[in-house]
This record gives sequence, C-alpha cells and structure tokens, in this order.
Amino acid sequence: MKYSIQPRSAEGFNAGTKAVKDVSRILNEEGYLPFFVGSNYNGNHFYRLFILIYDLLRLFFKAKKDDLFFIQWPYYNYLMPFFYWIVKKRCKKIQLLAHDINSLRKGYHGSWDFPFFQMSEAIIVHSVAMKDYLVRKGINERKIWILTAFDYLTDDKVTIRRTNCNEVAYAGNLKKSTFLHKIDAKDSQVKFNCYGKQIMNFPTGLCYKCAFTPENVSALEGAWGLVWDGDSLDCCHGEFGDYLRYNAPHKLSLYIVAELPVIIWESSALAEYVKSKGIGILITSIREINGKIQNISDDEYRNMVLNVQKESMVLREGGHLRNILNKIG
Repeated sequence: MKYSIQPRSAEGFNAGTKAVKDVSRILNEEGYLPFFVGSNYNGNHFYRLFILIYDLLRLFFKAKKDDLFFIQWPYYNYLMPFFYWIVKKRCKKIQLLAHDINSLRKGYHGSWDFPFFQMSEAIIVHSVAMKDYLVRKGINERKIWILTAFDYLTDDKVTIRRTNCNEVAYAGNLKKSTFLHKIDAKDSQVKFNCYGKQIMNFPTGLCYKCAFTPENVSALEGAWGLVWDGDSLDCCHGEFGDYLRYNAPHKLSLYIVAELPVIIWESSALAEYVKSKGIGILITSIREINGKIQNISDDEYRNMVLNVQKESMVLREGGHLRNILNKIG
C-alpha cells in the first residue's frame, strides 16, 4: 500500500499551508491513502498528546514491510525520533518532499533532516542548488528529483487583462519582508501593491491592498509579481534572502496562476526557470525594476503573459509533482 502521512485538523481533514494541502490532494488523487499522524488542533495539550500517541501506535501495528510512506518534510520535529524508529523497524520505503531544509537556514540545526533523507528512496527538492547541497552532504544524487515551482491548485479564474505598466504586486509575510521599509516610493516610480496580513507602521508610499484566501488568486492587481526577500534593496540578504538561493517560494507559483509575469532576483534558485520559460525578468536590485519595465515592449510583455498562462495550466493541474510521481512509481 502507498500512504501519504498527513496531519489532521479538529474536523478530521488534513490541515496546513496551501502548499502542504495541495501536495496532499495530489497524492490522494494519485492513489496514496491518507494516514493521519498528529493534530493541528490548537486546543487541549493532553488531547493532542493522546491523539499523537494513538497515531504512533496505529502506525506501528499497521505498517508492513512492503508499504510505502510519503512524507512532507519537515513534519512535527518533536516526534521525529519516535517516527524514525517506527518506520525503520516496520518498513523501509519512504518518499519525501522537502518543503524546507532547516540546515540551510541560518540559526537552524536540522539535525533530523539527514537521517530521514538517507533512508528515503526518493527525495523531491526545489532546485538544482538544493540538490547539490544534499549531494555535498552525502545524499545519493540518483534518488533526488527536482520539482522547480510548486504546483498551485485553484479553480479561480483570472478575468483581468494584464497590460504592461509599472504596477508590481508583492504577496506574502509583510512583517518579515523588511526590505519594503527601505523603498522610497516617491523616487522608485513603481507602484507596489502589497498583499498579506496588515502590519503596524506599514511603509509610507506603498499601497496596502488586502489579505486574501490562497485560492483567490484573481485578487492580485498589477502587471508584475515580485519575488524578493530579506532586508536589502540591492540583493536578497539575511536569513530569508539567502534562502532564495535554494528554495522555490510559493509566491512564485501564486503569481504564475494569477497570470502575472514575474520579477525575480537573478541569483535565486528559480531564476533560470523563469528565464527559460520566458515568464518574467531578472534583476539584481529593487532599484532596477522601473528601468527593466521601461525596456519591455508591449509585444514582449504580451508574449510573457501567454507563456505565464501556459505554465499556469500546468501548476493548476498539479503537473510538476504528478510528473515526478509517475517516474518514481
């Protein structure tokens, strides 16, 4: 049997971020049975502990030697020693998709990353850079598969006709996106439409729009979607900025399904993906945005939109992950 390890919510359904939910849904549609371990319910601590112990015992007695378990990583770090022992004792077939690799992020140990990676028969990572990092750490490169952009499941239709202008959308965690506070909106000649949970002391001159549900991609207004992070305008710097050298930001997939051509840091892990697909432009600094936009003709922009629409269909149907699952079996 093939199982997808998933957390349950208080209602009994899988819970988590948009990316985790989409992966779980694709796995279920590809024949992986959901196996719930632990709860995201934020209620009574003893209730959550009881559910966790019950699920671990159920896993121990139900898992068979030939069963296959798909794990989305990282997963409940505090139970990893027990989970590791159970899987090693009862079965040895693990497929793993890494949403994050903690040892790549400053200030994080990630001590349980590599035991699980070593015992997995297939590991799905974001980028060539992330694969190369694991290979340097001793992981067999033959079992590593590259996802590139995350799939993004939504039925929301984009009815806005995208036209080239200096209006740029930025979506995500506005609190950690400290570079926003350094943008001089008067001098930049770019209108930044910001989406996410509203924060105190929002930067003057930037346009705060709203927060929206992840499926409501048509809420994004503008001509471009910005992929940037960290504390600097001149490079993606700091813990979150440096991480862009390895990971596939979920906001990139959001912009694609919203049919927005992308503006992305040229040293980021997915810059080559954006360039090869013809779905956006590369920058070294936020200060370059206006000049880059001015150099894009209307015909070039329309071609980018067409390329984005093609890639949007792939992500909306879960094409990237399904392609890998069909290859690894």
